[in-house]
Amino acid sequence: MRRSALFGLALALALATAGCSMFGGGGAVRQSPAGTLFGGGMKVLVFEASDTSAPVSKVSPVTVANKSLVAGLAPYWYHVQPDGSVTGSVQSGVVSWAKSNKVPLLPLINNANTTSAFLSDSTARANAVTNVANLVLSNGFAGINIDFEPLPGSVRAGMTAFITALYAKLHPKGKLVEVSIIPESSVSAADSSAFNYRQITANSDAAILMTYDQHDDGSCPGPIAQLSWVKERLGVAMQDGMPANKILLGIADYGYDWTGCGVKGTPTVGLNAIPSLTGSGNPTRDGEGDPHFTYTTGGTQHVVWYEDQTSVVGKVKLAKADHLQGLALWEEAYATQPYWDAVKSNR
Repeated sequence: MRRSALFGLALALALATAGCSMFGGGGAVRQSPAGTLFGGGMKVLVFEASDTSAPVSKVSPVTVANKSLVAGLAPYWYHVQPDGSVTGSVQSGVVSWAKSNKVPLLPLINNANTTSAFLSDSTARANAVTNVANLVLSNGFAGINIDFEPLPGSVRAGMTAFITALYAKLHPKGKLVEVSIIPESSVSAADSSAFNYRQITANSDAAILMTYDQHDDGSCPGPIAQLSWVKERLGVAMQDGMPANKILLGIADYGYDWTGCGVKGTPTVGLNAIPSLTGSGNPTRDGEGDPHFTYTTGGTQHVVWYEDQTSVVGKVKLAKADHLQGLALWEEAYATQPYWDAVKSNR
């Protein structure tokens, strides 16, 4: 997620619960949870920043139009409380759409109000494991996406224990456990973070690297995810023990509309809303192809950087070249058909 205002990021293909590696000997291919062969190219799990108060389908028309590429949908519905209890609710319309279109649901669950208390207390942690597992099993979900952030490095052992115990409960039932991780810039930083890359990926089906928000609503204006920045963080993850076939590379389809550096409340702008902004018709691209433009309204200058169907191509090709498990898109309501076309044709 990686957003101070819940628009933050991560996505993802699920690793097959059985079968050979996609790139194994003899040209064998593995299967997605939906049973669809990956031989024709990577598929994508998309995140949905749902408003759980609305009991209607918020699946966007462009997602509906590209449902054949969607290996799963991860709506943001649930929260783990400090005592290990779980709160939240489903959108009935989303459930109905996913069921009728045979799209696996892997709801996103975060740590309420950025708490890490349940990871440090063995009783609360056990409660959280039981409650999350029961949530998945009782609702018939394909799995769960764990997105706990930010977490202090002091809960590294507790986070590993939580994921290990949850996987032990859900994996034998054929359910998937995905873990969203903010990527680090060095192995030393990764080794002091809350996420033990090697242990987390050994006890989960996918690690979503949230490789977006190089610049965000807490920074000065700049690219959402330069290809060189993404490569650096992907390289760190792999060097520190994260297997390629467990990695889902996070890709963005949005931008930010800055009026200065670190301005609280800097709005997120979906790719589909970019054309409504003055100056968007003729963006400038940096040396790595990332688009940006400026406009002035009410005497205030705005700077907009975003990810589009041109800049995302390099990330999709990178995931393919490095034999990653797939891609994770934040978020489905922001996408456009040209963006989906770029993903499809380069995967």
